[in-house]
Amino acid sequence: ERSDSMEVWKLDIPRIPHLFTGTGDLFSALLLAWLHISNGDLSLAMVNSLGSLQEVLHRTSAYADAQVKLGKPYGAKLLELQLIQSKKDIENPPQTFKAIR
Repeated sequence: ERSDSMEVWKLDIPRIPHLFTGTGDLFSALLLAWLHISNGDLSLAMVNSLGSLQEVLHRTSAYADAQVKLGKPYGAKLLELQLIQSKKDIENPPQTFKAIR
């Protein structure tokens, strides 16, 4: 049976002052994986996906900032997502977000 009801979710996400490439692809992959793992629990999937994504972005941002301090030129190469380095945060995301209906 189809339901035409609509839900609204609110998540406060802090801005990270860099321009990253691939965040949409990463978020889509994380959301799909967490929807499968959680048996369709959208709230849990969103919280876990955003927790992992934020950790990847924080790690990438810290890496880029450290490289700039060492004299490397700032650019897209420094902002390549640190996915391998973030494996633990992808598999076990920190619970830093709460989805509010």
